[in-house]
Amino acid sequence: MLKVESIDEVINLKPKGRYNLLEPDFRYDSNNNIINDALIRDDNSSDSGLGLDLILLPGVAFTKNCYRLGHGVGFYDDYIKRHTEITGKRPILIGISLNEQIIDDDILTLEEHDERLDFVVSADAIYERKQ
Repeated sequence: MLKVESIDEVINLKPKGRYNLLEPDFRYDSNNNIINDALIRDDNSSDSGLGLDLILLPGVAFTKNCYRLGHGVGFYDDYIKRHTEITGKRPILIGISLNEQIIDDDILTLEEHDERLDFVVSADAIYERKQ
């Protein structure tokens, strides 16, 4: 996750990658360190005061028990783990779903690294994680 400094920067984002998503560019300092990582301060040190309180996650499919199937790359799972390690807190995770994307738990094959969501929101329902 990269910091975006202004609305003008958002307006000027260009499509990138496999899905042509509007994404910011990495910015580097003179030592080639990334300076716009959302979990790194401007002086390039980690800071437990940074991070996100809430992440809205897209997905291919979701279950009523708040499991999520992504595109298989693990981007969000990796980021959530890194976020938790650096900040000491796990953000609230909310999956955004169409009704047609809600499937039964036994259809979804989970892997050890898969992060379970706190909520899944669809047009007709809000599903909350049960312990």
